[in-house]
Amino acid sequence: MSFIAITNNSVFRDKYEGKFDISFADVPLHDIFILVRDKVHAGHEILSHPLSGSVKPGETPYKTVFIAGKKGSLNMDSLALIENAIMTCSKFEDRKYDYEKKIEDFQLIDLSLAESALAGIRGY
Repeated sequence: MSFIAITNNSVFRDKYEGKFDISFADVPLHDIFILVRDKVHAGHEILSHPLSGSVKPGETPYKTVFIAGKKGSLNMDSLALIENAIMTCSKFEDRKYDYEKKIEDFQLIDLSLAESALAGIRGY
């Protein structure tokens, strides 16, 4: 199965670069969700939940989301999933967090969640 990882986590990118298709963007979390939504509109299906883990969108700046590499017709379940993630993320945008002190921790948390999803996708 072909898939694409969309991420703003450079630790994930550096570990898996060249092993499969990675779309890296150095952008805020909300913008990662917008990139995923654009891919869903183009016919890609979401393979990993955009809000996986118990970390709320306002509590971490990093996210890796897997989508199918093959395009199909618009998947309404994927669209609803990413739209809900965008709305949830928007609820936390006005809160100010000091990420700098914990940046590496947040990258490792996202890496761990992404690797868990990756194990499931490879067995898909």
